[in-house]
Parts: sequence; C-alpha cells; structure tokens
Amino acid sequence: MTIKQRPRARTATRIVTALALGIFPELALSAQPAPSTPEVREQPAQAEQRPPLVGPDPAPIDASPDEISERDRIRAWRQRALRQRRIGAGETAPPADLEYPRQQAGLVPERPQPKETLSLNEVLESVDLHYPLLAAILEERTISGGDVLAALGAFDYRISGSGQSMPEASYESERFRLDLEQATPISGIKWRAGYRLGLGSYPIYKKNYLTADGGEFSAEVFFPLLRNRPIDKRRAELRKAALKREIVEPKILKERIKFALTASKVYWQWVAAGQVYSVLTQYVQLAEDRDRALRGRVARGDLPRIEITDNQRTLVKRETQLVKAERRLQQAAIMLSLFYRDAEGLPIVPLPERLPNSFPDPTRLDPLRMPFDQEMALENRPVLRELRLRRQTYGVDLDLARNDFRPQLDLGPGANGDVGSATKSLDRYDINMYVKLETPIQRRVARGRMQSAQGQIAQIMQEERFAIDTIIAEVQDSYSSLDAAFVQILRANEGAGLSEIMEDAEHRRFVLGQSTLIFVNLRESQTTEAELLVVDSYEKFFYNVADYWATLGVDGLSTLGLVELPQGLPAEAIEGEACPPPGLLLESPLRMSIPRAHQSPRTMPPAKPAPVMPVNSP
Repeated sequence: MTIKQRPRARTATRIVTALALGIFPELALSAQPAPSTPEVREQPAQAEQRPPLVGPDPAPIDASPDEISERDRIRAWRQRALRQRRIGAGETAPPADLEYPRQQAGLVPERPQPKETLSLNEVLESVDLHYPLLAAILEERTISGGDVLAALGAFDYRISGSGQSMPEASYESERFRLDLEQATPISGIKWRAGYRLGLGSYPIYKKNYLTADGGEFSAEVFFPLLRNRPIDKRRAELRKAALKREIVEPKILKERIKFALTASKVYWQWVAAGQVYSVLTQYVQLAEDRDRALRGRVARGDLPRIEITDNQRTLVKRETQLVKAERRLQQAAIMLSLFYRDAEGLPIVPLPERLPNSFPDPTRLDPLRMPFDQEMALENRPVLRELRLRRQTYGVDLDLARNDFRPQLDLGPGANGDVGSATKSLDRYDINMYVKLETPIQRRVARGRMQSAQGQIAQIMQEERFAIDTIIAEVQDSYSSLDAAFVQILRANEGAGLSEIMEDAEHRRFVLGQSTLIFVNLRESQTTEAELLVVDSYEKFFYNVADYWATLGVDGLSTLGLVELPQGLPAEAIEGEACPPPGLLLESPLRMSIPRAHQSPRTMPPAKPAPVMPVNSP
C-alpha cells in the first residue's frame, strides 16, 4: 500500500479571507455592529517605542517617517527570508536567497553546485567516493596486508658467514664459512646448505676444521615427526595474520553500513528541516497578510487599533519559530556537507533550492517477508562473519597449544663433500643422520595455553549465539517500527485534514463576525502543529527505512536506491522454496503484538472520512 503526501491547500483560502476583510468590510459589518473603539492610554513621551514589525502599506496611523523607514528595513530583510514556498509537488521549498549561515558570509566557501534536486543516492555516492572516515577504514587492508607480509618473513632465506685468520700462531690457519638456510611452511621442514674452507695447520683435536683446497660443501634437511609437524609458531602467526586480514572485510562492511545509515538519516533530517521551514513560512505569511487587512480596517475605523497590536504579537511569535526553523535547516545542511563532497573531497553545503519538493511516497512491508529477511540478515550481517573468523583465530592458538603438548622428535639427514686436492687422511665425502628427542615432564605451559584457548572459543560461541538472537530481534523490531511509522503517517495526514476543516470553518465564522481573532489564531496554530506532525511522521518513517536496510546488512553505498521498501514476497517464497509454515507466522510475537488490521495492506481498513463541520460551529 502506498500513500502520497497530502498537498497543503490552506494558504490561498486564508489569504483571500484575510484580504476580504480589508477590501469588503461590509461582509463583517453586515453581520456584526461596528465595535466601539476603546480608549487607548497614551505612552509617555520619554518612553522608547519599539517599531512594529509590520509592512509600510498601508502606513499605520500617526506613524513617523523614522518609524516607516525602520519598518521598511525590517520588512525588506523579512521578505528575503520569508518568501512563500509550498511543500506540495510542483514548487520548491525554502527561498533560494537563504544563506548558510546567515550573517556569516565568507565563513563557508561558496562552491558551484548543480541546480537539480539533491537525491539520497547522490549523497551516498559521494560518501562512497570521498568520505574521509571510509578512506581511513579502507587503510585497514593495507595494515593487515603488512602484517601478513611480516608473518611471511619467518620463511625468508637467511644467509650467514664467518671467518677467522691466524697468521702468527703456533698453528697458522685460515677458516671461512658461509651458510644458507630456510624454514619452509610445509610440515615444518627446514633445510640448510653451506660451504666452508679451512687451510693451514691445526692441532689434532681440531682436524675437523681442515678441508680440501677447494673447500667443503654440505647440505642438511630437518623433518619434525611429532611436535611442529602439523603446526608451529611460524605457521601459526601466518594463519592468524591471514585471518586478521579476512576480519578486516566484515569490519569495513560494518562501517560502510554505518556510514550509509548515518548519511541517510542526516539527509532525511535536512529534507524534514526544509519541510518545517516551508510550513512555518506559510504560518508567518498568514499573520503578515492579516496585518495588512487589519490596518485597512483600523484606518477606516472599523476595528480598534489594539487588534493590530495583538496580531503583531502573534507575528513576532511566529517569526521566532521561523528563525528556529531556519537555524535547524542551516544546521542540517552543514551536517549534510560532511557526507556530500565535491570531486576534491571538500564539503559542499547544499543550497535550499536543492531541497526535494516533498518526501517520497511511503510503502508498507508485507509481514510475510519477515522470515526471509531474517535469513537474509543472518547471511549478510558482518558481525557474524567477524565472530566466526575470531573463533578461527582462537582455534589456531588451540592447535598451537596442542602441538606444544607433543614431544619433539626431529630427524635430520645430511651430507658433505670436499673438492680440490687434499691430504690422504681427509674424509672427502660423508653422510650423517641427525635425531633429536625432547619433551617436558609436566607440560604446564601447553596445558595452560590449551585451557585459555578453549575458554576463548567458548566465549566467542556464546557471543555468536547472542548475535544471532539479536539480529532476529532487530528484524522483528524493524518491521514493528516501520508498520507503526506507516500508520502514524496515515493518522497524521488525517489529523491535518481535520485541522484544516476546522480552520476554514473558523475563518468563515470570522468573516461573518461570529468569531474573534483569538480563535482564528488558535485554529491556525492547531493546523500548523498538525502539519509539523505530518513532517515528523515522514521523517521517522524514512529513518526506519534506513534502519531496515542496515538491519538486513545491505551495503547502502554499493546498492544505491534504498529509499523504497521491497514489495511482495521473495522469488523463493513465490516458487514454494523454503516457504515458512503459516502457523509459525501467526504465532510470532510480532503478529501477536500488532493489531490484525495493521498486519498487512490487504487487511488494512479504509481511512475514516473526515467529518463535515458546520460553518457556524466553533
């Protein structure tokens, strides 16, 4: 079900009615005798009179030239800020000459902007391309890539060399050695290749230093048979670094969803501020038009001058509300500039003429979609993937602790051979076998690490379980809030329509002389409050729309156009695949908490017709 924003049609009627009092005073005089002019106490001459905030046409009675000049200046300023605009389709909202911020020109640099209406997609695209915090979180990929590269450094080739020369000693000799080794990520295998040269004379207990003239080449390979075979510290650090690099992606997705949600809410706040400004602009315009009509009647002696004073009080109060609305619009535009940026990444404060004419037409979700949206949220939400990857990281620690619990048994075959001329007593070639066995007795280090890793894994599993429950509850709450916001729009529009009927009736009674200005102002205030409530209900609805897409884990920066809600059921539900049983839906807490009439657009009762009020009713 869709509803359209109701156009505001009260301004023209009220302006015509107000002007009719000044142009055709006999309409009021025929129904009511001319009121007697009460005695007005004169103000002391030394008291400073505040210039009334009214227009110079017609000029007030006994107005000095200085007062008229001051009123011209004030009215010229106000007309720039209070140019009448409409909320409805076909016209733009607040005046184009509204500056951000007012009386602070130059603080915000002016940048060329297109004149088209600023859409939410344009803002989200700007966030995706130029938002600094998004660029900052993307650097996590570089950081995690550096950690992986550092972990790979444990498998780098390592070269070492040494030398010793003893030219003046009992045994003159020279020794040099060069080794190349590497620890591989394959089953903990390590290898070493070396070359050494030993020349000169050595004592009998150092004969192993002597080599042939061409030196000696050697090679060794070490195979772990128990400990360090399935995993070792080097491979554990590499796995954890790789998992941390994978954890970066759900973190980035979570931030992208967060930025899209925040930008969407700031955008709708800006749109709502423009709508509020338009409503209050009309509210002030009514008091201004009535001021001109009242001055005409006072000039002819039909009304006491105190009526102008009362209307001025109303006008000043409404202008105060308008100034607050103007400040809210400026603040919303400035906040939106944090997300809306130019090609250089500099903030752009959107101009008022780029405000949309109205909110989009709201739609209503079918509650039958809820089970499918819950599955979609469980699949898309990055928090679950992040928890699973963290659990795998602690699993690596558990595997390493279990590895340390095993005894160390290494096997290392090796061979070496001399080249060049040598003495007959020198072994030119040999093959050796290296075996190492080592194990701690109590193994408390390994036991403690195993216990710690198991506790961390159990902790993550409980967090994951709660995250699943939270996501399901958030989807249910999103449906509930969207449905309530949709109904609030219906009721707010209905209330605004009833308020306009009462206001129009009060205007007609005022023209006929059966009402007073107090009741007219009261009805106008009630209608304005009802219209502001409509704007607030639209703003809350589209807040909930942004929350809905964020709850489903949809990346709003990549999937633009998230203003509308999905209609109907998913394709798998229509085809009969994985369709939930009807009884499950009827027994769900959401169905029980929402009245049956509000569960689906098909069962929603029609809106009640607005009652027709008699003209002479208050």
